[in-house]
Amino acid sequence: LLNSAAVLSQRCGSGDLAGKYTHCEDLPTLGATLRWNYTPAASPNPTLSVAFTAAPAGSDGWVAWGLNPVAQGMVGTQALLAFKTSSGSFTVKTYNITTKAGITESPILYGVSNQSAQSSGGLTTIFATLGLPQPIASINHVWQVGPSVVSGAPQQHATNGENLNSFGTLALQGTATPSGSPSG
Repeated sequence: LLNSAAVLSQRCGSGDLAGKYTHCEDLPTLGATLRWNYTPAASPNPTLSVAFTAAPAGSDGWVAWGLNPVAQGMVGTQALLAFKTSSGSFTVKTYNITTKAGITESPILYGVSNQSAQSSGGLTTIFATLGLPQPIASINHVWQVGPSVVSGAPQQHATNGENLNSFGTLALQGTATPSGSPSG
């Protein structure tokens, strides 16, 4: 269950991250929040620095956020996924989501730097900077939470309710817009 006080403390306009990012969107599902800075003139490529916050679906669960340059929904997403390791530290891994049937850690289309994750009050935040191939006005994005990680492998998220509607269009110089159809 979500710790409602913790979720509210991380919503846009509040919490430790307020004011550190140019843009913020309280996402319409999973109690998630995305903060971002977009630098289209960065050299050698535009950059997108993000802080994605959500509560994992279980005490040993995971959170994920990513960009999908080809479609709305899960398949095609270039994801960052964070979870607590067996040693108790947090790790951020990359996943190129090519199917709805299981995922394997893999490189993604975007250069990733400064990736880290932290947990506070039942919420996990992923921090990362993505190098984009060219300036863009908007792109599809997807977010998700899962119940557990077994031997370093994230287990499948729920396949109903908010978990199927956790995607939208990210306007990089404005706000994120939720989509109306399921991500499957």
